[in-house]
Amino acid sequence: MNKPTVELVQFKLKDGIDEDALLTVTKENMEFVRKQSGYIRRELVKGPDGLWIDIVHWKSLSESQESEKKFYESSDCQNYSKIIDESSVKLTRMEQVLNFD
Repeated sequence: MNKPTVELVQFKLKDGIDEDALLTVTKENMEFVRKQSGYIRRELVKGPDGLWIDIVHWKSLSESQESEKKFYESSDCQNYSKIIDESSVKLTRMEQVLNFD
């Protein structure tokens, strides 16, 4: 049985790219994300030293994985490659155990 999954994408921006550029691209990308099967919600958080984490909640691991495949195939998502330092990207998927909403 597939359980709810939290996808964590940790990254840094390329040199010379500012926060406003990231926020613009992320907002533009939301139309694509909302259309994906199993999408629940998304958060973007900022940490120290230019670290960002994009947190996406999915109904299942398989839907998270399928969305990732579509992400790389979608022309709507290509602007991310222009602003994100690809060498800094770390993707982690974790099974939700408890939810206190």
